[in-house]
Amino acid sequence: KKPAEKNAVTNGTKETPPKSISELHMTIMHRQRRVMVTGRVNEEMAKSVVAQLLYLESVSATEPVTLIINSGGGSVTDGLAIVDAMGVVSYPIRTVAVGRACSMAAIILSCGAQGKRLVAPNARVMLHQPSHGLSGTTSDILISAAEAERTRARLVGIVAKQTGRSAEEVQRLMDRDQHFSADESVRFGIADDVLTSKFGSFLEHGQTNNGMAETREQATTKDSKESEDKSTKRKKSSSSSSSSGSPL
Repeated sequence: KKPAEKNAVTNGTKETPPKSISELHMTIMHRQRRVMVTGRVNEEMAKSVVAQLLYLESVSATEPVTLIINSGGGSVTDGLAIVDAMGVVSYPIRTVAVGRACSMAAIILSCGAQGKRLVAPNARVMLHQPSHGLSGTTSDILISAAEAERTRARLVGIVAKQTGRSAEEVQRLMDRDQHFSADESVRFGIADDVLTSKFGSFLEHGQTNNGMAETREQATTKDSKESEDKSTKRKKSSSSSSSSGSPL
């Protein structure tokens, strides 16, 4: 008699147990369809994020994926690789900024699906023009400067498209570091809403509001409805007491 299989079997294939804590964490995140964009945006991070996005596409081309962003930015080319991957997958991508989403990370935040770009209440968002360390011969510097200008124009175009603002306005704003609070980032159009108290539940279970955290607008609407319901109940109770008169 063969010994019982130790590995779980999923869809006809063996599911190998995680070999480390980081691998276990990655497995859990994939099951919840979440991808972390944390730390410096570089080749290693872009390679990991793009691979995860493509893998999740093979699992389901319709279920949403959430990118949780906490990054100070980094390489423009590596960040654009992530943006391009976000654009080619079929499923909608929710972006959530926690801590900070600066520079290239802010652009990744803005490229989430419209209506699904969220910012934690204490998160900071920052936009600016890309910086370049130019060196070499005069000819090389001129070539690099022209490429730097094309890159800047490309980033301005992306932000303008995602925020609904003119390229001229975005270019003026990005000439210097521009910092946004959560509310300011929503007003500018980088994000769509600010997360409220259900954020912790969202990170833990991902089941609130059809897989999304409750937004400030939804919380306000719900509070308003609850107040109206209470007021209606009080009026009905008062009307009932008046019609019945005093007890004998």
